[in-house]
Amino acid sequence: MKQFFSKIVQYKTLLLILSITWLVFLVVLSLIPYDGSDILPETDSDFRWDYLEHFAGYFILGGLITLWRFDRNFRLPLLEIILVLGAGFIVSFLLEYAQVFIPGRSFNIVDAAYNISGLAAGILGAWFIIGRLILSGPVRSE
Repeated sequence: MKQFFSKIVQYKTLLLILSITWLVFLVVLSLIPYDGSDILPETDSDFRWDYLEHFAGYFILGGLITLWRFDRNFRLPLLEIILVLGAGFIVSFLLEYAQVFIPGRSFNIVDAAYNISGLAAGILGAWFIIGRLILSGPVRSE
């Protein structure tokens, strides 16, 4: 399994391109005007399915960025994690705020919260799975 992830590190340019492409995809989806033609019926629940979409989109972005930033020893400095989370917070908030000016869209702080939590989960999930489970090998009991 280590050999597989060693190959991933060799494709840093591809991972950078995938990360940027996915970010552009999220920006475009966030800024498309909405005509309201597929409005779901009202329910008593506070949960909306688009919250899961926000989480999943930014989860993928966090995972891609983490794979891109790993070094050859599969280390990711804490400062980089903090910078990515900070930049993600700013981008997420600005995209939500920009929706105020787009027909059919509105600012929703809960969307921004799901964006940030998805990004954090993607970063930490990729870091944990690759750095701790796969690279550390099987646990041996003595």
